[in-house]
Amino acid sequence: MYLSTLLIYLLAVAFARGQVRNVTIDDAMGDEDLGVLPQYGGMPAWRARNSGDTCSVCSMHPAANRMVDRTW
Repeated sequence: MYLSTLLIYLLAVAFARGQVRNVTIDDAMGDEDLGVLPQYGGMPAWRARNSGDTCSVCSMHPAANRMVDRTW
C-alpha cells in the first residue's frame, strides 16, 4: 500500500508543471494579456489617474513622464 501511494505521488510530481510569474495589471490600461480592466468596489471616489487629470485633494502628484503609459 505504501509503495503504490509513493509511486502515484512520484508520477504526479513528474507530470506536474508550474511556473512562477509576476504580472502587474494597470488600473487604467488593464491586463495586457487578456485586455480586461479591473473592477473596483467599495469607495466610489476611486478612479484611475492619468497625466490629464488635475486633483485638488490628492496628496501626491507624481511626474507623469516617469509612469508606465503616463498613468498612476
